Amino acid sequence: MVSEAEVDFFCRNGFVQLRGLLDETACDHLIGETWRRLPESWVRGDPGTWNGDVTDSCHTADLVDRRGHMKFQGKEIRADPVVDAIYGLGSELHGCAEQLIGRPLEQSLVRGLYVIAPLPDRAQASPLIKPHVEAHPIQLVSVTYLDDVAPGEGGLLVWPGTHRELYPAFLSKLEFVASDAYQDLLRKYRRLTPVELPGGRGDIILMHHRLFHAPSLNRSQARLRYAVFADYRRADYRELCVQAPGGDLWEDWPGLSAARSRNAQNSDFILAAHNDFQPKRDLARTDAAHRKTEASRLARERRPGEIWLAFSRDRRISDRVWLRPFGPPIRHKMKVTLNDVPLSSDTRYDFICRLDNVQPGRNLIEVKGQLKELWFQIVKVKLPLQDSEVLRSGKIRPLEEGPISFVHQQDMGDAKAGGPDSTLFTRPRDPLPYPDSLNRLAHIVDAKGGNALAEAP
Repeated sequence: MVSEAEVDFFCRNGFVQLRGLLDETACDHLIGETWRRLPESWVRGDPGTWNGDVTDSCHTADLVDRRGHMKFQGKEIRADPVVDAIYGLGSELHGCAEQLIGRPLEQSLVRGLYVIAPLPDRAQASPLIKPHVEAHPIQLVSVTYLDDVAPGEGGLLVWPGTHRELYPAFLSKLEFVASDAYQDLLRKYRRLTPVELPGGRGDIILMHHRLFHAPSLNRSQARLRYAVFADYRRADYRELCVQAPGGDLWEDWPGLSAARSRNAQNSDFILAAHNDFQPKRDLARTDAAHRKTEASRLARERRPGEIWLAFSRDRRISDRVWLRPFGPPIRHKMKVTLNDVPLSSDTRYDFICRLDNVQPGRNLIEVKGQLKELWFQIVKVKLPLQDSEVLRSGKIRPLEEGPISFVHQQDMGDAKAGGPDSTLFTRPRDPLPYPDSLNRLAHIVDAKGGNALAEAP
């Protein structure tokens, strides 16, 4: 259980550190699971081998380029009986989260094993980086230290008390739908020195989802920082996603109804200003690393009601509603227009852009100069963001002989029911006056979000 003093501290500062909650046997097991995923060339106890390229669940990159940060995620970790005993329904930690939030919770969302390795002496990296909040809908974040973390060894950075200002700066209680005030707060706090949280083996940090935080650098000489990240949210979180924040920071935390009346004052910490802030430069040298950065940016830029278009050489772009690049850069001279207005990609990889000039009724997307098979997706953003609607998905491919018109047909009933698409390739009735291949995708979007496709004239 969380003590009254710990609850009060959480209310004032937006986080609380529970000491020694996880036993040593569980810590040892999860450290062993971490080493099973680290490069085979790495040797425990020999920091001289901790270098070179590392492949984690996000991308492959040199250890210096990734600032020593690694994430190992996946179903295998979540299915581990030890992990379930720590984070599953009925566990002590789940009880602590439920005590704070005060409502029945879903099964925890265990993100995975997060490691921070010390950087070689040759690495020159600023320890101060941009604060952030999570882009997915949660209420409470838990960070478990699997081994002792001394100051300077990769402890979590937090900006205490920022949850009070950030909560009303969003247009959704849980989703990342930020107002202009968020950018003002980001500029303010990125120039204030955060608080580093060292800790002991088995410590668990519980953090409000609107608290600014960031990973730090591991300045030790011979120690890895081992941690597990997990998230908690109410069973009715979908309802909170579509609601705007009210005037009460704790309006959806009935477990804190008594504590909030005792803790009207500000944070216990005073954050000092600093003048040596250096924005995190893009050190990534691999395509996968750049795609990861772009995916994170897109996740924070989507807004409800927007319609987005994506083209990719990777078919995964059409399999899910996540707007993220999967394929290589589309470097050929492909030109895309919507209602005769040229479109440009918001990403370096694939072709992904927001459609700003969608009209009620018939909208025509034309793709000219497309020389290779591409998959596409048209997405209408909804809350929760994971429920965004795929208005159209499929693939386009030029025929070998001359220009073609591309027709994608689906009736209204199938569109609403999510039925299969019907793709037709036809020869044009009359020769088209273009020197290269032309695909025409006619997309109907009405003001209510219904859609159908018609043959391009």
